[in-house]
Amino acid sequence: MGKSLKKEFMHFDSQTQLYLSAYQDQDRRHQLFRTMYKALAILAALIPPVSLIFTIQATVLDRKKETFSLWKSIGYCVLFALLPIASGFMSWHLIEEFEDSRRRNDTIQKVTFTEQEFNERKDYFKQIKRAMQNLGVDLTKVKPDSANKNHKVIVKYTTDKPRVDVYMDSAQRERQSKMLHYGIVLFHNPRNESIMTDQKIQEISDAPGFFSKKHTESIEIIQQLETQYTI
Repeated sequence: MGKSLKKEFMHFDSQTQLYLSAYQDQDRRHQLFRTMYKALAILAALIPPVSLIFTIQATVLDRKKETFSLWKSIGYCVLFALLPIASGFMSWHLIEEFEDSRRRNDTIQKVTFTEQEFNERKDYFKQIKRAMQNLGVDLTKVKPDSANKNHKVIVKYTTDKPRVDVYMDSAQRERQSKMLHYGIVLFHNPRNESIMTDQKIQEISDAPGFFSKKHTESIEIIQQLETQYTI
């Protein structure tokens, strides 16, 4: 894993590196989808000029015939030019719909704790909440779930701050065992450590610049992400 991580990851501890590695894998997949969609869009954009060229060529050849009609030829030119353009717009719309559907269908991994484990980490989660708000991540208040009497934390991504992608999709299930107890935490917290140190808070506070840079490309596709964890 260490060989695949970028140098800027190395000043984080091991659990943060796991998180950033998972993020990096997801960002590569998003980039692959964007590349594929751009290729389809380019092909759709090439249809109008190619069709227009063939239409003009046919018009020039038809002028030699006695039944040639200038207005009829102009009409054909306009028709063959507009239809591919409309097709291109429809293709782009379908591309956006496919991407949005793919994003919504990502399998969200939920992190579950027993009541005892949750109580042991309650104060720690409060500190995590304050620290993660510096990253632009809004964590709602921890509240019991009436269905299973577990506690849930909703992670919402704001639009005016750098976004942090903390969910694991189906392609990252192999990482679940490593991040089972810390799916939402950016660094490792041993059981005997109940207080977040100033150094760790500073590590998190220094991260917005990194995430802002990484999300410049994907922010147009990932319009809104809402992840629900059971803890």
